Amino acid sequence: MNVVDEFHTMRKQVIDGSNTGGFQRTGLIATDGHIETEHGKVVIENLCLEEDAARRIGEKKGKIIFRLDRLGIPLLEVTTDPSMKHPEQVRDVAYQLGQVLRSTKVKRGLGTIRQDLNISIAEGARVEIKGVQDLDTMPKMVENEVKRQIGLIEIRNELQERNARVDENIYDVSKLFDDTESKIISNAVSKGGKVLAIKLIGFKGIIKKKYNLEGVLELN
Repeated sequence: MNVVDEFHTMRKQVIDGSNTGGFQRTGLIATDGHIETEHGKVVIENLCLEEDAARRIGEKKGKIIFRLDRLGIPLLEVTTDPSMKHPEQVRDVAYQLGQVLRSTKVKRGLGTIRQDLNISIAEGARVEIKGVQDLDTMPKMVENEVKRQIGLIEIRNELQERNARVDENIYDVSKLFDDTESKIISNAVSKGGKVLAIKLIGFKGIIKKKYNLEGVLELN
């Protein structure tokens, strides 16, 4: 990577209370790196130094409780570009980065190195899976998310072909639940609550439909 000439400390505003100063100190160390994998080159966009936040350990009487033992510990943040095209490649990149970190004096072990997986496909949405620690589960996580998004796209296309729509009217169907065995619903209705419903026109069979997505992740 290309190391910067000067290290400048920046502030990331923190509003959830996990940093007692209200901000996180962070700075850019290097840019424009890369690593080679079996499936091609992956660009390492940024290497940053930042400080860890406090751990959230519970909530009591509407107040969040943090533990400060982790607050301020220096972290390395490594950011890749979206050039990984295969589930196994994601694991390879994480493994190589881990080996580089092992050769330095960073703290190692479960919980000290965490990966955030950003997964997206054409016509889909970017989904972030945070805090992944087990390398062996990464390919399956990526594969499952890709299959989920492909399934949603196929459902969207089928709904468009059916001219499916959502009825704008809202219906009170509380009477249908007079003999319900659900305590949550019966208690709510007994206290004056209502069960409301909308019509999904053209959605018949879609909600439970299963799609055969075997082989969708094969490289072209």
